[in-house]
Amino acid sequence: MTHLKAIIVFAILIVVSAFQPLLAQILNIEDERIKTDTTGWSGKLKFSLAYQKTDVDFFRSDAYAHTQFKTNKDLFLLLADHSLSKGNGKEFINTSTQHFRYNRKLMQFLTAEAFVQGQFNKILDIRYRILAGAGPRWTIVKTDIFRLYAGNLYMFEWEILTTGAETQTHRLSNYLSFSLNLSNTTRLVHTTYYQPALADPGDFRILSQSSLRLKINKHLSFSFDYKFYHDSHPPEGIIGSTHSFLNGIEIVF
Repeated sequence: MTHLKAIIVFAILIVVSAFQPLLAQILNIEDERIKTDTTGWSGKLKFSLAYQKTDVDFFRSDAYAHTQFKTNKDLFLLLADHSLSKGNGKEFINTSTQHFRYNRKLMQFLTAEAFVQGQFNKILDIRYRILAGAGPRWTIVKTDIFRLYAGNLYMFEWEILTTGAETQTHRLSNYLSFSLNLSNTTRLVHTTYYQPALADPGDFRILSQSSLRLKINKHLSFSFDYKFYHDSHPPEGIIGSTHSFLNGIEIVF
């Protein structure tokens, strides 16, 4: 990727971040890593729009920008995204996130990683949530067809609700992730996160996400995603479990 392309991707990312609030669900960073065995810059953009008119007008938009820089031992990853859906004059979804992560390869099977993240979700009454964490990432299986990873990170969470209530929580962020190349153009990725509070294991969050990627050419893919999210202690009046399906187009540099 040329320096000009890298500048363009960073510029788009900055614009997206500047005008969007922060995402309140668990971010599946495993699905965000650009899988490449080459060093240097890479990035991707993703947009989807949906409109339906029946007895009410329904609109949904999703925007995403991501760039990363990779060396033989280091990985720097930066991303931002936003989702908005409206119908009958009401907002059903209004979320976005910004995330920075650094990885340092220590051994063939062991990588140290650290991250910071900001989130917003108007519908879930979360004004903002700030996360910071670090820990080991384990490579369990790595072949050209199948890859399996696990992570055990410590995470600090600072959350302020729209009501003004504030909490600070120490959590573990455990995940198990695999990717399977079904063919030269089709790839399946699945990740499950489990994030219990250290002081109260009954306070936990789970995210399970499956993603199917259909590669059209070197730079263009279709994506099909399913997510299940559960929060055992959601804000008062907010549902604890959600399911979502999303189809989109992905542009990779």
